[in-house]
Formats: sequence, C-alpha cells, structure tokens
Amino acid sequence: NNLLSYEKSTVQFHMQQHLRLLYIDSLTRVYNRRYYDEHFQDVNNIQAMVVIDVDNFKQINDTFGHQYGDQVLREVADVLKKTFRRDDILGRLGGDEFVFLLRSVPNFQVMEPIFEKLCRQLQKTYTKDGKSVTISASLGAACAPGQGSTFTELYSKSDQALYEVKNQLKNGYRLYGN
Repeated sequence: NNLLSYEKSTVQFHMQQHLRLLYIDSLTRVYNRRYYDEHFQDVNNIQAMVVIDVDNFKQINDTFGHQYGDQVLREVADVLKKTFRRDDILGRLGGDEFVFLLRSVPNFQVMEPIFEKLCRQLQKTYTKDGKSVTISASLGAACAPGQGSTFTELYSKSDQALYEVKNQLKNGYRLYGN
C-alpha cells in the first residue's frame, strides 16, 4: 500500500513537472504563449486584458547583449508579478511582450492608478561601460464583454490600444476606444 502511494505521488510530481515545462516561460517563470493558446479561447471569468510592451528593449539587447537583456526581462516580470493580484494571470507571449488577464475589475478607472504606478516602476535606466539605455512600459487594455468575448478579440483590441500609446508617447497606457 505504501509502494502504491509512493508511485502515485511520483507520477503526480512528474506530471506537474511536465506541465510546468509546457506552460511556463523558462526565462521569466510566468505563463507562456502556449498556456494562453490552450486555456483561453474564450474569456469566461476574465474582465480585462492588459498587453504590456517594454519600450526600447531592442536597444538593451543591441547595446548590452542578449544575456543582459534576459536579466532585464526577468526584472520586468518580477515587477509585474508584484503589481497585480494573485488571481490575475500573467504571461509572456514572446520577446518583450507580456499579457495580464484580470478578474474582478469593476471598471477601467479602478485600474488607472495601478497602470500609472507600473509605468513609473518600469521606467529605468540601465548603464554599463559608459552607455545608457532607458526602458519604460506601454500598456494597452480592453474589457470584456464589451470589447471582446474571446482571447483573440481582447488581444487584438488591447494590442491596438498599446500601439496607440507607443506611437504617441510611450511609457503610458490606454483603454481601447478611449
């Protein structure tokens, strides 16, 4: 009986490890694109999506190298993890793009102080060997169900809002349609 219990717990452990490898970004330790693709075709229980892009990140890689850039991405992910709530879902879709799925958001105005704080926290200058690059964050958001009822629809609207920010000022945020 103890052997059966041991085997069962070993199998469960290995299954959890396998899922972790499938769905967790190895660099930042947040969910990856595959997790979102397989789990969020619709947006049940999701009230808002926020897409976050690191401004000037390419300059970090070009100036300091990819290993340095990897460390910057880890720092960004750590700030994001600390900023949002435990039941919100953070992922890295690739490169310097992150996404949050938010639950229990009564309205966009409630999120504005959090977005402002996040923009302040992610604005940072990195210096090495006499060269400096300043990064910041641009955020685009969309709310369900009014602006989409699927992951793809919300992502598209959030991404449009994000690029409005990037084209106008960077280091800011916008709700789709505002």
